[in-house]
Amino acid sequence: MKRKRIIFDTNALISAFLLKKSVSSLAFDSALMKGEIITSEVIHKEFVTVFFRNKFDNYVTFANRLELVESLESQLLFWPENLIKPLQICRDPHDDIYLELAVASHAFCIVTGDRDLLSIDPFYETRIVTASDFLSLF
Repeated sequence: MKRKRIIFDTNALISAFLLKKSVSSLAFDSALMKGEIITSEVIHKEFVTVFFRNKFDNYVTFANRLELVESLESQLLFWPENLIKPLQICRDPHDDIYLELAVASHAFCIVTGDRDLLSIDPFYETRIVTASDFLSLF
């Protein structure tokens, strides 16, 4: 049986890593067990850039963030950039990167708390859900 492809947006990933008992963390763990979490180089670069902002220093040390990123990289499936086509769908163009990956990979869902993304659920064959809704679906 083909494993479902799941995309986490940057904020959902950061929540999962900073708040270990959070709904995002539970959704991430469930996604690892029941599907495959996919990303792109563009999305991963955005995550790393945001995750290493100084505002997170009070939550996790720089060294721990490095370890978390290394661990995350080993758990993700990186979708080839040459298979991802640009789209212009969202009010916020930065959100289009998630839709582009979803279309290219035929993703089951995008896990996000972003209201703009959530407002276009479903997007073609991809559900756009909160972490809590993801746990209910799976």
